[in-house]
Amino acid sequence: MGRTSTGNTGYLCKANVTNDALRQQQTVNPTGWHQKRVKGTYVVNRGHIIAYSLSKGIAVDGSYNPNLQSGDQDNPKNLFTETTFTNQELQWPYEQKVQKALIANKQVVYQVTPVFKGINTMAAGVHMQAASTDGTLNYNVFLFNVQPNVKFNYLTGRSVIDNAMVVPQAADAPNFKGK
Repeated sequence: MGRTSTGNTGYLCKANVTNDALRQQQTVNPTGWHQKRVKGTYVVNRGHIIAYSLSKGIAVDGSYNPNLQSGDQDNPKNLFTETTFTNQELQWPYEQKVQKALIANKQVVYQVTPVFKGINTMAAGVHMQAASTDGTLNYNVFLFNVQPNVKFNYLTGRSVIDNAMVVPQAADAPNFKGK
């Protein structure tokens, strides 16, 4: 169905930490892609399965090439339609945990899988797992693909404004950019 539903696994080390200055604009439209803004904020992002910041040297075919200075950017096998909230508020802190472990010279097994229900073109959520070889990093989480004040039709990826759509967050949930 053209979806990135099998997920990707990376066996990562410090050499995989990317220079964000090399990042370029993406043009791939993953399944369920219907972009719009609500109150000036984009509703969906192109969510990386293996985070751009963790993908230096990873070629489009998934092989490792140490000569590639940039991360995996516009690869349809590594992108899915993800809400801005899930990508930036929920997934990003977990990606940062992996990046910090790599910078500290730890090796990390990292797996991320978008989860689709039935024939939906937009993922219901994303399953993230990471474990460092020394055991200091270890998580296994599922993040729902939701956006406050927006209701999605996951079959098509289309959305409508719905101010009744509240996304609860646990008091101890990770936060984004010090919020």
